[in-house]
Amino acid sequence: AAGALFALKERNFRIPQDISIVGADNTRISSHTEPKIATMDNRNTMLGRTAMNELLKLMSGEKPHPVFLSSQIIKNDSI
Repeated sequence: AAGALFALKERNFRIPQDISIVGADNTRISSHTEPKIATMDNRNTMLGRTAMNELLKLMSGEKPHPVFLSSQIIKNDSI
């Protein structure tokens, strides 16, 4: 998202008036850009732990089932 923000600003797009950008991984850079970028907190640690648990179940012969994890939008100050 930060790379897209910089590229669009170089081409004279106004953010967020002309186009909106939302990040996908809640890295620190999202709060240091101008304007700051809203981002998704995908809870990667929980995602990895859940994926590993499901893989272990599958490897032991258990039937897999759908897993739904929630995300949170982090709306940084200047947006």
